[in-house]
Parts: sequence; C-alpha cells; structure tokens
Amino acid sequence: MRAFRFFIFLSVIVFSVKVFAQKEPEKKQPRILILLDESSSMIEKWEGGKPRYKVAGEIILRLMDSLYKLNDQSEFALRVFGHQYPVPEHNCYDTKREVMFSKDNYTQMSLRLADIKPLGVTPIAYALKEAAENDLVNEDQYAYSIVLLTDGGESCGGDICDVVKKLLDRKIFFKPYILSLVDYAPLRTEYACLGSYLQVVNDKDIPKAIDSIVTSFRPAMTLTTAAYKKFLESKIPAPSALQINIPTVKIKTEEPQPEPVKKVEVPVVKAPVPDINNVATHKTTEIKEQPVKAPAPTKVAVPDVAKLPEEPRVIMVPDIKALPKRPKTYLAMHYASESINKLKVPATIAMQPEPKPVVETFTKPTPPPPPAPKPKPVVKPKPTPPTPKPKPTAKKEEPDNNYVITTTDAKETLLEVYFEDSKGNMYHSTPQIVLSDPRTGNAMKTFYRTVDAKGNPDPQRIPAGTYNLTVTNGRTHDHNIEIQPNKDNKVIIQIKNSSLGFEYSPNKKRPVTEFKALVTMREIGGRQETQQCTDRIEYEPGTYHVSVNTFPPTERYIDLDMESEAVITIPEPGWVQITNTNPLGKATFYTVRGDQYLPFHKMNVDGVPASQKLRLQPGPYKVHFIKDPKMPLADETVIDFRVNSNETTEVILK
Repeated sequence: MRAFRFFIFLSVIVFSVKVFAQKEPEKKQPRILILLDESSSMIEKWEGGKPRYKVAGEIILRLMDSLYKLNDQSEFALRVFGHQYPVPEHNCYDTKREVMFSKDNYTQMSLRLADIKPLGVTPIAYALKEAAENDLVNEDQYAYSIVLLTDGGESCGGDICDVVKKLLDRKIFFKPYILSLVDYAPLRTEYACLGSYLQVVNDKDIPKAIDSIVTSFRPAMTLTTAAYKKFLESKIPAPSALQINIPTVKIKTEEPQPEPVKKVEVPVVKAPVPDINNVATHKTTEIKEQPVKAPAPTKVAVPDVAKLPEEPRVIMVPDIKALPKRPKTYLAMHYASESINKLKVPATIAMQPEPKPVVETFTKPTPPPPPAPKPKPVVKPKPTPPTPKPKPTAKKEEPDNNYVITTTDAKETLLEVYFEDSKGNMYHSTPQIVLSDPRTGNAMKTFYRTVDAKGNPDPQRIPAGTYNLTVTNGRTHDHNIEIQPNKDNKVIIQIKNSSLGFEYSPNKKRPVTEFKALVTMREIGGRQETQQCTDRIEYEPGTYHVSVNTFPPTERYIDLDMESEAVITIPEPGWVQITNTNPLGKATFYTVRGDQYLPFHKMNVDGVPASQKLRLQPGPYKVHFIKDPKMPLADETVIDFRVNSNETTEVILK
C-alpha cells in the first residue's frame, strides 16, 4: 500500500514537470511604427543637395530591407505629421497614419513616401499621443517599436516626455530611436526622455544608424517578450524525471530487504515488466514509463473541449427542423389556392370588364383620327435628336477610346499599359490601374503601373478576356479592351495633359492678380514655367515644385495626375504698418519655417510711416531691432505680432 501511494505521488510530479517543460513563453509578432516628420523645414537641402524628406524616405526603405532580412514576417506602419496643412494655419493636430501595419508592404510604403511632401509645423508630442492611442493598440499580441525621423524639435508646445511617461510606457518593446537629419546639439537633450538619439547628417551616417537599430531590434525579430529574454539569460535547465526520482534511493534504504536489491540487477535486464508490489525492484527509468501510460489529466481536458461545439449544434438542430414547417403550411395554402382557382377566375373576370368598356369608349369616337397632327409634334422632337449627338462627344470625354493595341507571341498572357501625349511622348507616371468586368463593373485586377529605367511598363499577368480600364483619378479611359491569350498585349493610350490654377482662400471668387508662380518639374531637364496666378496652364503629369512670390514666398509640392485639374489655394494677404515716427535704422523680420523662426526681410525704419508698410501673408511673425541706433552692439529687442487676411496690423517699435 505504501509503495502504491509513493507511485501515485511520483507520477503526479513527473506529469507536472512534463507539462511545465512543454510550456513555452509567449512569442509576439514584431511591429515597427515609422514616425516621419514632413514639416516645411524638411524641404531644406541635406548633404549633396537632396531635400531632407527625400533622404528620410531612403533611410526608411533601407531600414525595412535590413529588418526584413532578420524576419520577413515583420510588420511596418507609417505615421506622418506636418504634411496636411501649410505653416500659416499652424495646425498642431496635423498627423495621419498613412500606411497600416501589414506584412511585406515595402512597395506600398515606397509609393506613399513618394507622394507625401513637407508642408506645415511639427506637432511631435501630439503625433506620439495619437500613435499610442490608435496605432499601438494590441500590445498583448504584438511587440511594438518606434523609429522617429525628424530635422527639428516640437513646435506646438507639446511635452514629449509627458507623453512618453503617460502613454508609451509598457507599449514599446524597445525605446524609440530618433534619427536627426541635422547637427543641432539641443535636440539630443530634448529627445533624451524618448529614446536613443542618432545623428544622420551625411551619407556615411546612414549605414551606421541602420546597423545600430538592426542590432538592437535583433531580439525583437525572433522572440520578442521580455519574459522569454530573461528566461534565456537565466540558462536554468528544466528539471527532468531522472532528477526528481533521486529521492527514491532514500525510500529503498528504508526497506530492509537486501536480498531483493541484489536480485534486481538480473531481472532489470531480462524481465521488461517489474513487480509493482516490490518497490525495491523499481529503477527510475521504469517508473518514468508508468505515468506516461496513464495521463489522466489529458483525458479530463479532452472531453471538456469536445463538449463545447456540441451545445450549439443541439440548439441549431431544432431551429433547422422548425424552418421547413412554415413552407409546408405555405405550400398547403398555395395548393389550396390553386384548387380554388375556379372561384378566383370569375372574380378576376369581373374586374377586367371595367377597363374594357373604357377601351371601347376610346375606340368608338373619332378622336383617334384627329391625333394625326400628333405625329407633327413627333416630327418636332426629331430636331432634338441632333442635340443628343453631342452626348457621344461627352461620352468620349469620360471613356477616351483613343488607344492602340499591339500583340506579340508570348508563353503566357501579359498586359503592358503605355501612356503617351499627342506628340508621341511617353509618360513615366505610375498610377494605379483597375481592370473591371464590362458587364458587372466588378474589379478583376488592380495594380500599379511601374516602369523601368527606360520608361517601359512592367508586364502584368492577367487572364485573357475583355476589360474596362480605369486609372487612379477615377476616369475610365478605355472600354472593351480585348486581351488575347498567349500574347504580350501592349495597350498604348493617348491622354491629355493636366492643368494648374490658383485661387484665394477663403474668397475663391477673387482673382489672384497680385502674384505669379515659378513651376518646376521635379525631374532632370524638367519643364520650368513662370505662370501668372490668374492663368490656368497645362502640364504633363508628374511632381512639381511651385514657388509663389508672396511675401514671404509660398512653397508647394504638387502631384499632377493624368487629365486632372489641380488648384493651389493661397491665403489672402494682410498688412503690417510700423507706426514709428522716430528713425531706428534696420529692423529684421522673421517668419516661421518648420519649428523655428528664420529671417526673410530687412526694413529701414526711417520714421516715415508711408515707407514702413509691408504686405505679408497671414501668420505669426517676429521683428528684431535695436532701440538706440547709437549703440549697435546692444542686445536686440524682439516684438511678436500676427497678420490676418485683409487686415492691417499696426506695430510700434519701442
């Protein structure tokens, strides 16, 4: 009896040890959020003449490529701030998640980065808050990390450290990395509470920064829980059944049976099944086999799981059986109604004679012949059909069927889409194209028209058939394009240029007569045009830099899609009047650029108010001056002021 209790006790221990050994620490899917600064200062040039925002995009793609090599299942997302509202609006809530978390989204990320352009201010703290509340939401399932790329600090008064303390704690597996594109020492202190600060001010710094991030993220790319990391560092091996059975030696010594102990040496080799009643004859290896044969706890767990799906099935069976009863009664009524059709027929006949006499009254009188003049009005609408003739022209505007299809033999069915203008020039644009079923309108295939270095589109594999082709701007260019099987089908579509115009905000009816713009295509040898802001000029699709000679200048980046009509809005200007009647000498005006104030104009304050008036764009400004011109080395005095549209702001320098 005592041996049997010991056997039960030992089997429970061995089973629990086995369950413990099978439990693996939880593993989390790695997710990296890219937080990108697209404020207006990112337009500034980086080393080598590249705009900072272009360099930031290259770093992001290189970082993704390096992390994919560690774990191709990693998920990336992109949140951008400062790219939706211009600086004069000073919108401190300007942030948006542009790319969702997903696997293998390198192409999506690159296309989105190519479209986003710098524009506004720098609400970093608010962007971090939005990321914590809306992007890093499933920290129990995913291991989150953040990489911030910027060229400056907070410009909206937000407290980055407070956001980190309140919202990002326990949500990020690794402290964020901050990649600064400028060499500005105070930024290192500002971001100290957020994470690791790295300067990337030249090409040599890029691989170093990426290597630092990849090295730190390497654990997150494999097993990403802190508990599992500590478990590996401890290096404590799981207890085995042999080690737990060591106490059995003490129990053997309590049994005063020396003779059976000697006999055990022979039967262990010859007899595979030992005597259960003789504890002394059991070795640890034999005891280990017995609890495995009787995993009682597993038998209890299996029926519990199996019972769960049975309950809803029992509930659903009566519902399914009950449903046919209703159709049966309905069929019975239907058959009964058919049997009474004889009674219903006269009823219907009784209802029909009522219109019949009405028909007779219309046929008997002679008014039908007088309607002979009615065909005359029918002749009158005949001139109206010529009016629908322009309708086909309207149809030509929606589906432009000016295209040519050429085919060459191929091993599979391929499609190449070319865009050309009336002069035969090919476009390098990469819009999204949708092929849909002409009958149902359902999308059959959606893809981006990528091109190689020579501008030739990459072939797309599609089933043979007839399709409607629609470009991203929603315009159906071609109907009923026939794709032949086992051919390389080259569709050459003739398209029209885009147009660019300007208008005031919010007064759109007021013509922009005061300004003109320099429009430059962002390609080597691209077109450059000086455009009056009252004109609308056509441009071929592409990315353009637009500089309007407002004061200070208005800078815009704009993507012109094919056959689109783009409009750039400009806030109506205001005025600042320096009212001093005493001469002060030079005064320097500063405007907001990103997260800092930069000088843009110097005025000679000579004491004549008529010469001390400036037309400025709406927004905040600063003016620096020295109170006493006789003391040029004295500290400057700074006055803040704000200009509103169609208003004059008076400032006295004192």
